Amino acid sequence: MTLYDILNIVNFLINEKRADRDVLTRGQFNRLIRVKNLEKFTYEVDQKNFGNLRPFTVVMGENNTMPMVIDQNGLALKPNNYYMTRSISHSYLKNGQLRVAPIPLVEDEKWDDILSSSIEYPTREYPVANIKADYIRFRPKDLRYATFTYIQTPQTPEMAIKVINGYNQYDANNSSELQWDENLQVDLIDMLLRDLGISMKREDLVNIAENEEVKKIKSDLA
Repeated sequence: MTLYDILNIVNFLINEKRADRDVLTRGQFNRLIRVKNLEKFTYEVDQKNFGNLRPFTVVMGENNTMPMVIDQNGLALKPNNYYMTRSISHSYLKNGQLRVAPIPLVEDEKWDDILSSSIEYPTREYPVANIKADYIRFRPKDLRYATFTYIQTPQTPEMAIKVINGYNQYDANNSSELQWDENLQVDLIDMLLRDLGISMKREDLVNIAENEEVKKIKSDLA
């Protein structure tokens, strides 16, 4: 669904269930959907529902994507849209065979212990990493590259408009749509409606969201 589809569904249900209140304007909708989008994201992260977070999962170093680059000091910049780490690994040669070693994350105290140990000091077969504010540090320093899987911060949803013949129309090209799978977008509609004092069974909401006649109802985009 597009943001405009969701606005139309919400305003349809406001007219059906809460005739005592005005429908949402585009500005009101944009503000509400931003808040609910972050609430949904935070909930899924807290519950570790990583299947639901698939649209926000980024893998650097697979399917012809650039891996994470580790400089000569063993440091790598975190991506600008980084939210949390899922996994890190790197490839190395042993006895002529290419192998993959996971790179566990360690806390600061453990990091210091490992680096001061002559027994546990990291190797290419058993490397470690430690996350700081803007970068990740690795040992040993000469890993050069890592496959880095992380959850990205959700983009801010924003419904844009364009003016055609003096009328505001939905601008799909310049809108920033929701990243959730469509079945989870229904959850966001439900969250919006509850804030507006409207409570519905999920199956009823799904039926309305899939109703093409409802989607044809066009909200004012003033």
